[in-house]
Amino acid sequence: MRAGVKEGTEYGLVQAASHGDRHAIRVLVERYRKEVMRLCYRYTRDMDEAEDITQQAFIKALNSLESLRSPASFRPWLLRIASNSARNRLKTMAREVPLESSDITGKGSSPQEELMAREKQRELLNAITSLPPKQRDVVELRAILELPFRDVAKTLDISENSAKVNYHLAIKRLGSMLVKARAKKKNQGQGE
Repeated sequence: MRAGVKEGTEYGLVQAASHGDRHAIRVLVERYRKEVMRLCYRYTRDMDEAEDITQQAFIKALNSLESLRSPASFRPWLLRIASNSARNRLKTMAREVPLESSDITGKGSSPQEELMAREKQRELLNAITSLPPKQRDVVELRAILELPFRDVAKTLDISENSAKVNYHLAIKRLGSMLVKARAKKKNQGQGE
């Protein structure tokens, strides 16, 4: 067993995992599983979906370790994989049409309420994905994963001030986009 694996340094664990060390792989999964799961759940609001996406993200990351430029940046790289996987799954879910109202109802909510909640979530996801990349990344890390600006900055390799500015610009842009989308939807509803 290598020193990095014994000590549990991220760099050592990633290096060992990339060479097939099962203990290192297990430690990495145990270390980041809850955080990845929380991120995926925030996207899907469905524990089973979040579990599936978490598993897919780890499989994808562990199978692609050789493409990781800096083993010390495993965490942000893994979170990006998980975020992209969750977004892709939401896009797929948005295209799926439920067959029965019982498929879409949640506990204590009517089918209409559940549809409205899904539509709002879809609108927000579409708006977030249309943001410029840096703003989108900051919003995902700050609002979805609830990282402090210091950690957002470190993850994206930008200054803390830049993270704050990008976040506030993104929130302002999102608000404007959502207001326009709802006004457009309202106008379309009146024209029918």
